[in-house]
Amino acid sequence: MTRTVVGLFNTVDEAHRAVEAIVREGVDREHISVIRRDEAAGASREESGGSGTTAGIATGAGLGALGGLLIGLSGVVIPGLGAVIAAGPVATMLVGAGVGAAAGGLVGALADMGLPEEEAEYYAEGVERGGTLVAVRTDEERAERVRSLMDRHGAVEVERLHADRTVPGEGRAMGGPPVAGQPTGEPAMAGPPPSAPIEPTAREETREAIPVAEEQIQVGKRRVQKGAVRVYTQVREQPVEEEVRLREQRARVERRPADRPVHAGEQPFREQSMEFTETGEEPVIAKRARIVEEVSIEADEGERTEVVRDAVRRTDVTVERSGQPAAAFQGAEADFRQHCERTFGPGARRYEDCAPAYRFGYDLGSHPGYGGGDWAGIEPEARRRWETRNEGTWEEFKDSIRYAWDRARGRAKAA
Repeated sequence: MTRTVVGLFNTVDEAHRAVEAIVREGVDREHISVIRRDEAAGASREESGGSGTTAGIATGAGLGALGGLLIGLSGVVIPGLGAVIAAGPVATMLVGAGVGAAAGGLVGALADMGLPEEEAEYYAEGVERGGTLVAVRTDEERAERVRSLMDRHGAVEVERLHADRTVPGEGRAMGGPPVAGQPTGEPAMAGPPPSAPIEPTAREETREAIPVAEEQIQVGKRRVQKGAVRVYTQVREQPVEEEVRLREQRARVERRPADRPVHAGEQPFREQSMEFTETGEEPVIAKRARIVEEVSIEADEGERTEVVRDAVRRTDVTVERSGQPAAAFQGAEADFRQHCERTFGPGARRYEDCAPAYRFGYDLGSHPGYGGGDWAGIEPEARRRWETRNEGTWEEFKDSIRYAWDRARGRAKAA
């Protein structure tokens, strides 16, 4: 998946250094676009409606170095914006497809490259005010590295463009010239439009607030089912034995010898019989139910202490300056160039590669929260902030950052 990474620079030199770094990173030149107002030739070209020659455009706008880096440097007139110089895919879109005249100008071209329309309007406004726009089409993996390189070389954040775009009381519409007789305020870019110099005037203060949120943990309790006890009955048969004594009555027939006379009334010769009933006892089983045990269920409650662990989120706000260097920093750059050469050796590293480190250290030294105390106390935080956008380069540039920090605090002596 590809993404379009866009950066707006105050000067052509900053844009040139950023493009050089992006090319060294391995991005194909065919995927890099640059666009800037042609301040020198804008008036005559807008009158004629032509595009002019590439050589004249490059010279007049100071884009000769970029012309050697990129492909298809061309000039075009965009209604409402005037004459511009473009290179790369955006130049093909503006010149070949006639976007400037028929499809929304620069805003339409940027929207076709994948930018949201609102951001495209911010960047178009930045170009109208004198900025240089660099757009890079690259893959998802390399996009963050390209963004970091742009930031290191002075790209203006889109949030700042939004803050500078509309100032109450200025009387200036988006994309249009200043209204005659009304103050223009400060331009967002380093160079004002060529029509007239812009004098700084008092402007109504605007304020934007960033909410700092912090989560707090609240521990409560709820009753949950953790198990169950089930008691049930079943009937089973169990053999039992019991001894009992039984009586039996049986007939016993005895024959006894006799020798006596027949008594009167006896009829010895009459048939007769005797019968005797034999008796006996047998067991009789009777059963009756008795309660021999009772089973009951009761709930026993107890308490235990458990340590609850979780993570809460908090918004940390980091303030970093970007854009045109302050006058004090510019006055120290000659010293920083010499320090860079002493630190890395003559010709070993260009000052342009070290400049972001010196600027970072100088801003730290100028900041009320980081300018006091000793270096050992702020170094961990300085390293964390530097590594956020320049991962893995702290050890390489920490001496430059420390030197600029000392210089901002007046402790380092100029070479």
